[in-house]
Amino acid sequence: AAARRLYDEFLLQQPAPCIIFRGKGNISAEEREAYPEGLVVLWQDKAWVDRPLAMEWAEDVIKPFIEAERKAGVAGATDRYLLFDSQKQPRYINFLKEWAVDGHKLPPNETDQVQPIDRGLGRQVKIYLGQAMDQWLDDDDNLTKWEDNDLTASDRRILLANWYHGA
Repeated sequence: AAARRLYDEFLLQQPAPCIIFRGKGNISAEEREAYPEGLVVLWQDKAWVDRPLAMEWAEDVIKPFIEAERKAGVAGATDRYLLFDSQKQPRYINFLKEWAVDGHKLPPNETDQVQPIDRGLGRQVKIYLGQAMDQWLDDDDNLTKWEDNDLTASDRRILLANWYHGA
């Protein structure tokens, strides 16, 4: 019973979903509160994973996931994890090693061949996100806001974050 309680209390079934928005993250408290619970929102000027953002992702997504697995008793301190990525910065690699993550580096200029963005899981997420968007647009008021460009950048980020998290 105690083991089951630990499992239920701490285990994160998957690493937290994460979305990267363009900008610096200088947003209102209202917008932050409108993001779904459990979604990690990161910010980068061009919305891509550079060195600082890779570290932030590792600290905000991978570390809590491994901590949760250990607290739940489904992973021990010597259990290892495998991560496929292309980051080569020593600070990032050393941080992951501290958390028992072995990195498998992708070949240069080949990430598009192995990233699941347009195939597999990534495609399914896009399909479900599109369905959520279509359902939202079925409301005439929402469609008018969309067509008249009455949505602020904050409105669009909140919608996208919620659709993505639901997907």
